Amino acid sequence: MDNHRRIYFHGETLKTTRCSSCTCNNSTLSCMFESCGPATCDNPVGFPGVCCPVCPYNITVTDVEPEVAPGTSIWQGTKNKIILDLNVGYLNTRETTSIAGEGLWTTKVWMSSLADGSNELSGTVVEEALTEGQQSKNLKKSSAELFRIPEIRYTFDLTDHSCGDAKYVCAKFNKGPNAEVEKDYLDYHFKAVPTEEVLTGCTEITECRALLPCKDNSNRISLHGETYKMTKCSSCTCNNGILSCMFESCPPAHCRNPMRFADVCCRVCPYNITVTDVEPEVAPGTSIQQGTENEIILDLNVGYLSTRETTSIEGEGLWTTKMWMSTFEDGSNELSGTVVEEALTEGQQSKNLKKSSAELFRIPGIRYTFDLTDHSCDDAKYVCAKFNKGPNAEVEKDYLDYHFKAVPTEEVLTGCTEITDCRVFERYPQRLPCMDNSNRISLHGETYKLSMCSSCTCNNAILSCMFESCQPTTCRNPMGFPGDCCRVCPYNVTVNQVTPVLPGSQSIQEGRAENDLSVNLDVLYANTRETTSVAGQGLWKSSMWMSSQEDGAVQLPGTLVEQVLTQGQQSQDLKKRSFFSRNFNINDIRYQVDMSDLTCDEARYLCAKFMKGDNPEVQKSFLEFHFEARPSEDVLTGCSPIEDCKGIPTSLSGSKIAGLLRIGMKVVRGSDWKWGGQDGSPPGEGRIVSELRSNGWITVQWDSTGRRDAYRMGADDKYDLKLVDPASLDGSVRLANGDDEFRGGAIPHEGSGL
Repeated sequence: MDNHRRIYFHGETLKTTRCSSCTCNNSTLSCMFESCGPATCDNPVGFPGVCCPVCPYNITVTDVEPEVAPGTSIWQGTKNKIILDLNVGYLNTRETTSIAGEGLWTTKVWMSSLADGSNELSGTVVEEALTEGQQSKNLKKSSAELFRIPEIRYTFDLTDHSCGDAKYVCAKFNKGPNAEVEKDYLDYHFKAVPTEEVLTGCTEITECRALLPCKDNSNRISLHGETYKMTKCSSCTCNNGILSCMFESCPPAHCRNPMRFADVCCRVCPYNITVTDVEPEVAPGTSIQQGTENEIILDLNVGYLSTRETTSIEGEGLWTTKMWMSTFEDGSNELSGTVVEEALTEGQQSKNLKKSSAELFRIPGIRYTFDLTDHSCDDAKYVCAKFNKGPNAEVEKDYLDYHFKAVPTEEVLTGCTEITDCRVFERYPQRLPCMDNSNRISLHGETYKLSMCSSCTCNNAILSCMFESCQPTTCRNPMGFPGDCCRVCPYNVTVNQVTPVLPGSQSIQEGRAENDLSVNLDVLYANTRETTSVAGQGLWKSSMWMSSQEDGAVQLPGTLVEQVLTQGQQSQDLKKRSFFSRNFNINDIRYQVDMSDLTCDEARYLCAKFMKGDNPEVQKSFLEFHFEARPSEDVLTGCSPIEDCKGIPTSLSGSKIAGLLRIGMKVVRGSDWKWGGQDGSPPGEGRIVSELRSNGWITVQWDSTGRRDAYRMGADDKYDLKLVDPASLDGSVRLANGDDEFRGGAIPHEGSGL
């Protein structure tokens, strides 16, 4: 009891003032008093229920610099991995604070040819380079004015880029999109001075190396990383000027009629197993109980013939096993409530069979759950299993057949094992009743309400009572309900703005039927006293469409999806976090748009409308769910511009292609060809080995003959060549040693200038 004659129960804690609290410990009242340190910022903020005024989290960034270790080198024309540190400079003022929490930071990393990072090389952009731990690294305010995130692992692809392109590694540092600070009632201010440009920094890569091509004995040229088959049983790979060749040897085939397949070196036997016996095995001491649910663990032993035709079997979904309890040893009657059509896990269904002389295949640790509520021990005498080939088996070598047989008949696929220990399900013995101070009698296990805010439970003559305390309500008019102790606020959310966001580098394509987008929906709501957290099922609904107008008034035909949210997204809880947080995010919404009949000029905006679900079921079903939009329902609709829409590519030929040709591109003879069989017989492919000269001639080396010749690509207004793959116009290829041409001269044609 305290000075105000308030009675505390043992273990109960109560706040006596905003800065003190008392706890009852076996009739002794212990009180704690919190003292406040000086606030460093100019305008600390006080919060209800918080003793001391506090400063919001605050950082002002002045500089960002990625730092690579001395001696770090990269390679052009291939994939790379480097480790770098990120140095972030910040102002150390009175307003600056330490920052702790989860998901505090985000960092984008890319390679660039410019010191300001303004061009991002394709294949090098990583939208989030930080691990979860690095995103949550705490910033501890110090006079050094430096925050450092070490050992960022950055992987990027320079397959289509040269050292001349990849001169700088760049990083953009920012506040995490869903940052959760340690004290969630505080704001988190993140700024950059003098402008946001300081959030991006680049560091020069001083050592970039070229990868050399290879030449085999037949003078075939292959680029670094290129692999080609010399014969059906051998292949060669170029690795920085070194050609490594692998030769496959064939083991003897054990079956009578091994089969040969195109592009497969060795003759092989089809997958084959012939089952002779199936037996489920339970561990010694395993027992079951009649009249209740049971779970046992058993192994399945499968006997098979080990003949010349039998093979090992590898793949996915190879096996299936049905299980049930039975009264008979042959399993002919299946007890209701005990049948499991598939008792194997995915891993057990895919367990590899390795052929051995033991002629035994064993699947251990099968968990079998069954219900004997309506059955006795006399019914459940045997556990039975039927083993078979998986209905959708996928063998490792998918070009081979998979033969599954049973001998002498399919009856051997079923096996049963006797359960020797079955017990009668014992109910709890009778317990003693209880009596309270008003002489009310309650039976063991009975719970009754003593008052609207207390209830008592009888446990074998001991009466335990619980007293419920009520938290203060935030809304103006909390409601009371019959049978409930505390008054509560109805569910309430008021939406102010809706914005669909396309994270990362996503694009749509004119004329393409399936354009898959991952959309984040950012909902801004009013955070007032009336606003509450909302939990339940089917709470939200969101429709999406494409529009040619910024307000989404025009819905382009075929693009409207009335409900884009999954069941999980429809039921995502809105958690009111603090007095100043106003964002509710539903991420990774899958939206597919059909651009078959639409152009980029039409599909300029992605639009979304956010609404209350058609049939929401809130967690506390006795409460109403108020959903409003202010200042009007127009705020429920939001649109964002489509930044990347690709038009239908047009075919290039003649003079359009000539100016785009680069060393390494693959070509074949074109419409103006007049050079007979220089490209081989039949006509084959070649590779450009020089730049286009000013007189309109270019040099090609042909794959089949190895000879080099010059051809017209503009000379005499003729175009002897065309591209094999127009997509190669997206990038150029140069020899890894930096030369613009292969060694050796081309065979000159008249007028070629060679």
